[in-house]
Amino acid sequence: LARAERRLPEDPTTNNPEWEKLHRAFHRALIAACGSHWLIGFCDQLSDQASRYRLISQNAPGTGRDEIGEHRIIAERMLDGDADGAVETLLNHYRLTAS
Repeated sequence: LARAERRLPEDPTTNNPEWEKLHRAFHRALIAACGSHWLIGFCDQLSDQASRYRLISQNAPGTGRDEIGEHRIIAERMLDGDADGAVETLLNHYRLTAS
């Protein structure tokens, strides 16, 4: 995710479809081991519905967010086995995106 270009070089206001694919895969990987196909499907639907709002949020001026850093911290906490820390960081990530 961090290595992919987030924006299209020819149109910096448009997200790169490859980055979007990797972003979705990252968030899906966080819940993949839950064991509930229903929950995964529901989260996929929520992601689809929220995509337009993510795009608006990402194009808002002056957000000053380090979204790649946010994803890195979430991944580090998951890999360290810090589920509570990962959930806390993920919820903060969602709140920042929604604001």
